[in-house]
Amino acid sequence: MESNYRLHQVLNTKLTFSPVTWVTRLFNVLHLLAMTKEWEHAMQNSFVWTDLSTFDLDSAQDFYRNLLGWSYEDLGEGYLSCEASTIPVSGLYTMPDKFQNLGMPSFWMSYIQVSDLEQTVGLAEQHGAKVEVRPTSAPGGGQVALIRDPSGAGFTCYQGDAFSPKNASLIHGAQVWNELHVSDLTLIKDFYEKVFDWRIEASDENERYQVFSKINRLRVYKSLQMK
Repeated sequence: MESNYRLHQVLNTKLTFSPVTWVTRLFNVLHLLAMTKEWEHAMQNSFVWTDLSTFDLDSAQDFYRNLLGWSYEDLGEGYLSCEASTIPVSGLYTMPDKFQNLGMPSFWMSYIQVSDLEQTVGLAEQHGAKVEVRPTSAPGGGQVALIRDPSGAGFTCYQGDAFSPKNASLIHGAQVWNELHVSDLTLIKDFYEKVFDWRIEASDENERYQVFSKINRLRVYKSLQMK
């Protein structure tokens, strides 16, 4: 059950985006990753990327540089590629003014690889999701869409082959896990099982729930924890 790429973060942010600014920034990092030999085809329905929207870009850079040894490359439009051992592992950009004015704290956004974005968005809507940004084409191939699940947790779906680091989880400073904390599991269990074909099962300790992908012999492993 070993995953090629696992992200560690909490998906509990309710948010909306400006499609133009957000997609422009994402396209820049897609172009860079598509040209990086370290990246291969991603497994479908697994987490393949994450980025941080922050109100203090300089402080965030210093923090993660000192903590994880990240280096940065400016991809334009205010989007930074965060690298660990020269391999891109995350993104970083300044939060839009309208979100800062609302007092929104910095937040991380996760990206899930899918094989058919239009179909995924349709399934998500059928099972109670809100689509904040509908499927948008990326130059050179690939599409993205921003979705909120029935509990309000935001994530991005991506169709393409740019995101997929080879053994990135073995690199110091790379993200290795992804968790969703919910107060009511029934709000999202059916959603993720139907939309992403995951299987959610209760474990024996601390009311934790293991989440398995049926693809590639359960190589993707994630967890949900009830408060």
